[in-house]
Amino acid sequence: FTAPVLVAGAADAVLVFSLVVNDGSDPSPADTVAITVTAPGDSVAPVIAAPVPLRAEAGPDGTALVGFKATVTDNVDQAVTPVFTLDGAVITSPFAFPVGVSKVLIDATDAAGNSAVQQILVVTVTPAAAPPPPVITTAAINADRSLTIGGTAAADARVRVTFPDASFQEATATGGLFSVTSAANMTGGTVSVTAANAPGNSSAATTVELFPDYEAPTVALSGAPATLTDMSAFTVTITFSEPVVGFETGDVTVSGGTVTAFSGTGAVYRAGITPGAVAEVTIGVRAGVAEDLATNPNLAAAPLTVLPDTSRIAQEAITDALTARGRALIGAQPDLRGFLTGSAASGLEARASRGQGNFRIGAGGQDSTFWALAQGRWSDSVSTEMDYYHLALGAHLLRGKNLIVGAMLQFDSADAGLDSGSFEGRGWLAGPYLVARLPDQPLYLSASILHGRSDNTLTLAGQAPDDFSSTRTLLTAGVEGRFAWTETTTIIPSLDLSHLVDRQKRYVDSRGNTVGAQSIRLTEAAFGLGFEHLVRLDDNEMLLSGGISGIFSDQQAPGDTATSTRGRIDLGAEFRLGEASSLSLTTFYDGLGDTGYGARGAALDFEMRF
Repeated sequence: FTAPVLVAGAADAVLVFSLVVNDGSDPSPADTVAITVTAPGDSVAPVIAAPVPLRAEAGPDGTALVGFKATVTDNVDQAVTPVFTLDGAVITSPFAFPVGVSKVLIDATDAAGNSAVQQILVVTVTPAAAPPPPVITTAAINADRSLTIGGTAAADARVRVTFPDASFQEATATGGLFSVTSAANMTGGTVSVTAANAPGNSSAATTVELFPDYEAPTVALSGAPATLTDMSAFTVTITFSEPVVGFETGDVTVSGGTVTAFSGTGAVYRAGITPGAVAEVTIGVRAGVAEDLATNPNLAAAPLTVLPDTSRIAQEAITDALTARGRALIGAQPDLRGFLTGSAASGLEARASRGQGNFRIGAGGQDSTFWALAQGRWSDSVSTEMDYYHLALGAHLLRGKNLIVGAMLQFDSADAGLDSGSFEGRGWLAGPYLVARLPDQPLYLSASILHGRSDNTLTLAGQAPDDFSSTRTLLTAGVEGRFAWTETTTIIPSLDLSHLVDRQKRYVDSRGNTVGAQSIRLTEAAFGLGFEHLVRLDDNEMLLSGGISGIFSDQQAPGDTATSTRGRIDLGAEFRLGEASSLSLTTFYDGLGDTGYGARGAALDFEMRF
């Protein structure tokens, strides 16, 4: 046989041989022999591959944890474990190397005790170097009050974002970019961002201040007048501290008035307020009716209260009332010249037209010593509602063919609806009158002077009634001519002057405010040129009448003077139904030449004398 060839250090090989003899009948028992082949001894040392020097950057603790290894080969052993020593001490991988150059000795010994040639691993650790601070390019507050932070940092750095509540999130700056978002409802404050490199060295912090909106918007009211001087609407500006949504007309509360206009968006709105009475008006905005973009509900506004200037409102209301009553008083004066011309009212007359009406009842006349005239007027228009009643009682104290001197006593009652309330007045006037005719001439003169007192009540809307008094003086003068143009036609020129002074006395109203004294002066002058034309029918007569007149009016009140001039045209026809009754149809237009005034109307009159 041939013995096997063994390498050095290999295990011994045992060869076993067996002999069996067979005589043709039975085999003999086996006879064995064992031969041991011994391998030659291992005298070759292992080999350590030359290590590659290593470099690392120290971490925050001043060392660098570096992993290392060595490759050892041996002709016999499958694996030989290297031994690493530094400064006489055995170390294992990884090892925290200090800053500087460290030389690690590498040794290896095989199983036969053969030692390898020692190698040296050089490990160089450089001092720690922080990466550059991150750059924040996105710092956003989201609708749920979470914070989103994004930006740039060193590539692959580990970025840590620390939020105001001390919570943090980390992200890798892949490609040099990072972005993180906090939990919802984050508190406001400083957000800090740092970047750490692989050794764990952190950059300086980059910070940004972010404050999610947890503050409820406030609201302020402004722009209202200092006081209410009338019932006119005014505008209030509603200013929120920031833009809001959901604010509507019904969110403005008004006591003593109503919201009649509304506009605005964002943080500024305007509301038109119309007072409902002569009383204080309080405007407010309730809490929670609107919210800002962060869904914070608004706080309530401090109420804005506007107090009425009842003194001024009362004076203006009194001016309107006394002026309207004064015009009615002038219009209700009896036709004094009719006592000589024969046209003085004696009987019943009623008149009605759209929006107004009146009645007259007269007793006595040309042949009577005593006379009376009762009148009533009422109107209902957009601006004024007024009921006026007037009673005149008179007596001719001196009577001649061409002269009458007498005295009269007048009572009147006025109830007026005003924009700011209502007015009631009950008064009287007394004084002499004179009517004259030029001898043998159809020219008639009249004059009167009356003076008296009125007790009045003004009730402003939302206020208790206030009583006050006034004194009145009324002067009238007129001239009229009646000239026969033809047998059936008469020309009637006329000029009438009236001047009324109504002096209101000072008083203190129910709110304790002083309403100052004031005087209302009304002057009216009317020049007319009229005609009458008698038309005889088969068994009756018809009187056609008409005319044109120019009217000058002057009104003087505290702080207000109004002067106007206008023309008027009248046309009519009267049918005599008998000795004591007549039916007439009249029409007129008043306002010629005055662009600010115009009135027209028609009336059907029935008159019955008694």
